[in-house]
Amino acid sequence: MRKAETEIIDHLHFHEKYLELVRQRQKTSTVRLGYVLPNAIQLPLVFGDMLLPEKAQIEKLDFTKSFADLTEADALTDGFESLENLRADLKVFYPDITAEDRCTIIYFKLLPS
Repeated sequence: MRKAETEIIDHLHFHEKYLELVRQRQKTSTVRLGYVLPNAIQLPLVFGDMLLPEKAQIEKLDFTKSFADLTEADALTDGFESLENLRADLKVFYPDITAEDRCTIIYFKLLPS
């Protein structure tokens, strides 16, 4: 297990493929490796290199889970059809992730522009 790093973020950055899921409010959370702390309650949304006019309001942070502890419910709020799909996608972004690595789940609400 690697030491969990703490990252302070000033925006929520996503891959472009998640844009419609967020806009359709099918993706209301995001799982990040390590401890991730937003620097504000409302954050700009960035998809690839595109800044959206909408912002995300942070609703809740969950620091209690490791990669192995993620559940089907976590996958659904993250816009995935299954836990298997969520884990596979996380491994694309974090190829060295292990079962014991700590994760942050950021729950958010899309605010109107």
